[in-house]
Amino acid sequence: MLLGGKALYRAALAAALSAGVALGLGADFARAASEIKVGMGGAAYAPKAIKAKVGDTIAFTNDDFTDHWVYVPTLGYQVSRAGLKQGETFKLVVAKPGSFDVGCAVHANMWATVTVER
Repeated sequence: MLLGGKALYRAALAAALSAGVALGLGADFARAASEIKVGMGGAAYAPKAIKAKVGDTIAFTNDDFTDHWVYVPTLGYQVSRAGLKQGETFKLVVAKPGSFDVGCAVHANMWATVTVER
């Protein structure tokens, strides 16, 4: 049976989608982004080792009575958010894979490491 027009288009699209699913190509598109909660208190990030996927949001919440200053000095990932008061949250969406450090300009020994995968 010969297909033409819309029927041919639908058949080709179905075949392409089936091939993509069989190869696992659709897996990234089906995954919903996550929000990863990171606390700040006692001059420490909790957790200190953060794992995320591209598109996830890391929510840094100040659980402390003192202000914090979230900054990322790692080249290609730089960000800075000063003056986070108690109870405030700074959200960072990770856009590319890699690894970067997160510090606090108020507390010199306050560091966390973020590893982002696809």
